[in-house]
Amino acid sequence: MTGAIPGLSGVMLIARALSTTFGLAPSHAVKKLVAQYVGSIRGGPLTAILLRIPGTPTSMMSAIKG
Repeated sequence: MTGAIPGLSGVMLIARALSTTFGLAPSHAVKKLVAQYVGSIRGGPLTAILLRIPGTPTSMMSAIKG
């Protein structure tokens, strides 16, 4: 869950993981990248609510309201 690490977003994860998908079939590569992106977005509110440190920029309001 990359989104739980403050400062790392889903876009950064996709940029880092893109090179690992070159040997995969196109459908598997897209599934892998989408799953990693969704996982990072869903992990962002964890630190935002528990520690008031937003893990991703999209969870800033969760840090304020949570």
